[in-house]
Amino acid sequence: MECKELILKAKKREGGAMEELINKYRPCIIANSVNYYISGHEVEDLIQIGTQSFINAVDKFDINRSNFGGYIKGAIIKNFNYLLRGKKKENYTISLQSTINEDGDELQDILLWEESFEEKVIDKHLKKLIHDAIKQLPEELKNIVLFWLKNHGTMVEYANKTGVKYSTLMKKKEQAFKILRKYIEENELM
Repeated sequence: MECKELILKAKKREGGAMEELINKYRPCIIANSVNYYISGHEVEDLIQIGTQSFINAVDKFDINRSNFGGYIKGAIIKNFNYLLRGKKKENYTISLQSTINEDGDELQDILLWEESFEEKVIDKHLKKLIHDAIKQLPEELKNIVLFWLKNHGTMVEYANKTGVKYSTLMKKKEQAFKILRKYIEENELM
């Protein structure tokens, strides 16, 4: 069955067309679901949310558009980002011990640190101490560091979201890392 015809049938809930579309796009749904950590949600929950986003997107899709796959992916991502923004309004913070994928990997296991600092942080018992040091940062710097860690070093979105100039934001990030390094050195953690 042609994709356009399948979409039309899915919109009308005819003959299992929606299930067929979901199965066809399941890899896209899963791939986008496991890229997010949302407090209080397991990976299975996120896949279910991604599937519901998919169904809603199919219902809203203009059949005259040419890129169904791109539309679907964008709709799923948009929904996850909307959900994240809602959680942030609830003063949501992410823990370094948060599980981020089906393999049980924790955020602290994938952190991208600078230079030789990364080598020192690898020791697992130090990660907890680093987490405690981050918690002691002033709120603005703590938010910057947590965003930086969560987004693998990408700060452009944070600059756009907060209205802070990118260069100023990078200086504040460096300031935060200097404070963290000083804390670690003063407490002889490494």
